[in-house]
Parts: sequence; structure tokens; C-alpha cells
Amino acid sequence: MALKSSTVVTAPSAAGSVYTSSGDSAITTMYFCNPTASTITANIFLVRSGFNANGINVTYSNIQIAGNDTLILETERLLFETGDFIAANASPAGLVTTTSYSAV
Repeated sequence: MALKSSTVVTAPSAAGSVYTSSGDSAITTMYFCNPTASTITANIFLVRSGFNANGINVTYSNIQIAGNDTLILETERLLFETGDFIAANASPAGLVTTTSYSAV
């Protein structure tokens, strides 16, 4: 199993990739950590290769993550093909993401 970490620094109007599959992979857990003192509002998108993050593939919309708290998504296993990706945006910036995945 591997881990990938990134920081979401994009403005609310633009979602940036926080994980892109380089082959067939299974997402086992995603962590969205707010290390700041203020609440962060985030959107999380699951996007098929060749598409853009938008209102059609938003999976979590306007999630509020309290200061110094973490949202953990671990119930569902997500299967990705090459080029599929997870994107997110946050306001204000500062959300730290970690994705745990395994090649399949």
C-alpha cells in the first residue's frame, strides 16, 4: 500500500488534483486535514480520465472541516484506472490531503 500527500491551495473556483492514478488502483482511505485554527470549506471531486472537476462529479460539496480537525473517508473502496483523479478545492487555502491506495 502506498501513500500520496498534497496540500490544497486552490481558490474555491478552481479544483486541483490531489491524487492521479498512474495505473489501476484502489483508494482505501482519504484524509482531509485542516491544520489551521479556522474552519475550511471544501469540495471533493472524483473525476474520470479526460474530464474536468465540476458539479457533475462533485462527491462532497461544501464540507466544513473545523480548525485542527480531520475528515477521514474510509468506508467505500474506490477503483481507479490510469488517469482517473481526485480533485479538491478549499476556502481558505491550507487543507492537507493524504490518499492511501494500492495497485490492483
